[in-house]
Amino acid sequence: FPLQERDFFLVLQFDDLTEIPGRAITKLEELTSKTVEDALMDAYDDDFKVSTNMKSQASFDFGSLAQDRRRLQTLGLEIGVEVFVEVRSGVIYEKNDARDIIAKAFDTEAERRAFFDELQTMDSSFRRINAMEITINN
Repeated sequence: FPLQERDFFLVLQFDDLTEIPGRAITKLEELTSKTVEDALMDAYDDDFKVSTNMKSQASFDFGSLAQDRRRLQTLGLEIGVEVFVEVRSGVIYEKNDARDIIAKAFDTEAERRAFFDELQTMDSSFRRINAMEITINN
């Protein structure tokens, strides 16, 4: 089967976080890869390989995104992550379909909460997070 390669760019926005150190970046990349890979494998039952690479981190005003939430600091951290997906399959996977599956992995508040709860378990640098938003730019 031919190798299919797709790339995506995720923007993760966390409240009450100003910077993450190197070891925490690795944990973020690992969890993002696992979350995306699990979502694709559950949806398509194929052997996807996912890798990620953090490209940027910058402070921003999280309060502007979280107008209805209370108890949130306004300063947050925006992290850009490249996501690379590979699969060998007889099925041709359209990029937009894969993008929709990835978006659904972070679609609900409960899914985002589970993601950053796991981050907090993996590394204490994430312990102050109370909320996150995610965007897929492609």
